[in-house]
Amino acid sequence: MLLACPLVRSVPIDYVDPQEAEEVSDAAVNDCIVTNYTELKAALEDPPKFKNKCKTGTASAAIFTQCTGEFERGADGPIVLNSGITVWTIKPWCKTKPLGQDIKIDLGKNSNVAVIVAKPTTADTSSSFTLDNINFVFSGSVGSCTSEPCAVVQIDAFRTVTISNTKINAGNSAVAAASIPASGIRIKSAETIKLERVGINQVQLDGILVEGGGKVEGKTVKVKGCGGNGLQYKTCASNDVKESLKLEGLPASSFIGNGNAGLLMDCSAAPESNTKAVPVTLSQVTFSKNAKRGMWLRGTFAVNIKKGSVDGNGDKESNICGGGVRVILRNTATVKTGLTVDGTTVKGNKAKYGAGICFQSRSTATFGSPSLPQSLLRLTGNPLVDKNEAKVCGGGLATIANLDTERMAVAIDRGTKWGKNEAEKGKTWCDALEGKDEDDADFSKFKSIWFTDPSDIVN
Repeated sequence: MLLACPLVRSVPIDYVDPQEAEEVSDAAVNDCIVTNYTELKAALEDPPKFKNKCKTGTASAAIFTQCTGEFERGADGPIVLNSGITVWTIKPWCKTKPLGQDIKIDLGKNSNVAVIVAKPTTADTSSSFTLDNINFVFSGSVGSCTSEPCAVVQIDAFRTVTISNTKINAGNSAVAAASIPASGIRIKSAETIKLERVGINQVQLDGILVEGGGKVEGKTVKVKGCGGNGLQYKTCASNDVKESLKLEGLPASSFIGNGNAGLLMDCSAAPESNTKAVPVTLSQVTFSKNAKRGMWLRGTFAVNIKKGSVDGNGDKESNICGGGVRVILRNTATVKTGLTVDGTTVKGNKAKYGAGICFQSRSTATFGSPSLPQSLLRLTGNPLVDKNEAKVCGGGLATIANLDTERMAVAIDRGTKWGKNEAEKGKTWCDALEGKDEDDADFSKFKSIWFTDPSDIVN
C-alpha cells in the first residue's frame, strides 16, 4: 500500500511523519492507498497526477507504503522519481513499529537491476531524500543495467540523504553476486549521508558507493559477499570541511567476504590547500574475509579504528602491502595526519608485505624539511596483532616513508599484544625507506628496521 500526504490543512506541508499521519481520518487515508508496484511507480514518478487527493507541496512528497507486505515488480522497469520534487520521504505508514515493505524483483521478467533513481532538476539547500523500511529482494536470472555507474538505488544531488532499516537482496542467498551487475546503493554529491540498520549482500559491484564527498555517518551497516568493495567512498569534494566518515557498531557493523576491500576510501585528489585532516572513525566495526584487504584508505586523514576486528582478510600471494589495514596518509605543510589503532584485534590477515597493518606517510617533495608535520601511527588501548602472515616482510606491521620528503612517528603502547605473526623477514615489523602507492610496487628496499620478536619493540 502507498500513501502520499493528504491535504488536510490550509497550506501544503513538505513532510508528514507517522505520528502526524495517524491524525488523518481512515477515509482520507484509504483514498490514497497504493496496492502494487505499478501504482507505486506512478505515484513516485508523478505524485500530483496519481490521485488528486494525494497532492503534496510544490517541491515535496511524502509517500507511505503499508506496514508490511510485498510488491511484485513484474515486467515494470525502474522508478525514476519526479525530478521537480526536492524533498522525498518513502516509508511505511502504520501506528506500530513497521516490519518493512518488500519489493520483489524477478530479473527473469525484467532484467534491469535498477529499482529507484532519484535526481532533482534543481537541488536547493533544503533538498533531502529519506528511505525507511523498504527492502529489495532479487530472484531469477542474470540482470543487466544500462546506466553507469549502476545501482539498485541511485540517489544524486540531494543535500541530505537518510536511509534506514533497508536491505538489498535480503534473505535470498540463492542469487549469486554476478546476477546483479550493480552497486547496492549509490549516493552522489550529498553533503550529509546517514545510514542506519542497512544491509546489503551479493551485488556484483560495491555494496555502497559514495561519490563527490559528504559527511557519512553509519550505524549497524552490514555488507556481505559483494563483488567489489563493501563501502567505497571516492572522488572527494574540494572543501575539506564537508568530508568525514563515521561508522559505528551499535550493536554491530560489518563488512564481510567482499571481492576487494571491506572499506575503500580515496581522497588523494582533494586539494593540498585543505586546512585539516578528514576525520575517519571506525568504532566496533568488523572487517572479515574480504578477498584483497580489510580496508584501504588514501588521503589527508585522521583515522581512528576503535575496538573493532580486522581478521582473515587478504592473500599473501597477492603483491600488496596491508592485507588487514592499508593507510596512505598525505601530509601537507600545515595538516597533521595519523592512524590510531585503539583496542582493535588485527588477526589472521595475509599479504606479501605488512599483512596486519601497512602504514605509509606520503607528501610532495616541495614540503620536504625537518619541520614537516609528522604522520603518527599509534597502537593503543591494548590492541592484539596476531597470526598475520606476510610472504616477504612485516607479518604484523610494515611502515613506508621516504625520509627525504616525509616524516613519520610511530608510538606503540606497552599494552600492545603481539602474537605469532609470520614473515620471511621482520615477523613483527619491517620498515621501508621508499615505496609507492600502487599495489604492484617493488618493495625490495624493506631494509631499515626488522623486528622479529615483540621484545625488540618494547624493552
